[in-house]
Amino acid sequence: MKTNFEDGVMRLDNNQKDLNQVIRQLKEKGIVVEKTKSRKDIWKSVSSKAMPNMTLRLQ
Repeated sequence: MKTNFEDGVMRLDNNQKDLNQVIRQLKEKGIVVEKTKSRKDIWKSVSSKAMPNMTLRLQ
């Protein structure tokens, strides 16, 4: 018997396979698709870099 978590992982895995298949089909037609980073990866890279304090002034 599978748990909901395992079902979710299987669905996610199938979605990834479907996405890769669509990207391959688009590439065959000459359309280039760039895979983007996940939200978690983006948040990690943004939160790990120190953002400088800035003062903006309108003239």
